[in-house]
Amino acid sequence: MTTELISRLLQSDTAVGSWTLDPARTTVRISHKTLWGMATVKGAFADVRGAGELGSDHSVTGTITVGAASIDTKNATRDTHLRSARFLDVERYPDIVVTVKSARTTGEAIELSGELTIKGVREPVTLIVEITALARTTLAAHVTGRVDRHRFGVSGNQLGMIIGPATIDVDAVFTRA
Repeated sequence: MTTELISRLLQSDTAVGSWTLDPARTTVRISHKTLWGMATVKGAFADVRGAGELGSDHSVTGTITVGAASIDTKNATRDTHLRSARFLDVERYPDIVVTVKSARTTGEAIELSGELTIKGVREPVTLIVEITALARTTLAAHVTGRVDRHRFGVSGNQLGMIIGPATIDVDAVFTRA
């Protein structure tokens, strides 16, 4: 991403308006260290939807909703366990929600501040965004962040095998609403 794209996004009227997430061109991935840090479990969510708004005052707001049951780690047994009440509890809490409340530039990236809700627990979250493409009708971004799952009551850590925070990695494409 270049400083020019950040400037065009947050410092001009180029991108002012409403944007809708394109689920067909968006990928939400997670990874987490396991086996005491010797291996990494990776997964992706297939169900993602959302929208955002860039105000004329260059404010940024939006909501991204991820269907928790759509987790896929390429291991059916593990996925069933992740969907269970011990982890994501998808029967009671079908959605993981990110609500963006503000943004600020940090050199070559944008820092989004907002809230993440998992299993009904709402916690502050900071995400780093790199704008990868910006056209009149399309905005593409790479978003990263780290989340401590214990803050959300996502446990099930047998023998201390799962350590540290989970990494969120998103390639998102928005189209002008």
